[in-house]
Amino acid sequence: MSLIMARSGSKYKFQDIIPLQNIIDSINSSSGDVLLEVGRAVAPQEYAIRFYKDRSQPRFYNNIERLRYTVLKAITVSSFNHWEQVLNILYKNHVLDLDEEQEIFLNEKLYGIANEDRDFQ
Repeated sequence: MSLIMARSGSKYKFQDIIPLQNIIDSINSSSGDVLLEVGRAVAPQEYAIRFYKDRSQPRFYNNIERLRYTVLKAITVSSFNHWEQVLNILYKNHVLDLDEEQEIFLNEKLYGIANEDRDFQ
């Protein structure tokens, strides 16, 4: 698929350009703070996310493995519809591993700017 077409037509969705596996790989290599931010966006009601910073909940407090598992579970369910939020969080935290065309597409889709313009903001 040509990303030039995707850029000019803007009819493609995020998942057409940035595969789920790329998001999963990024989640697997993310720090606790990034995981918590993604978790709050995709599954704020889950205990692993709600109590990650709560010392009175030792089972969940700073349990990064449980947090990572919960975030991955929320992302891989078939009804997952938080692509834009998750990609924005991962992108602004410099966790996503994108090629140049994917980065251009994401900049334009999320921020409405070309990659060159992003460096000046």
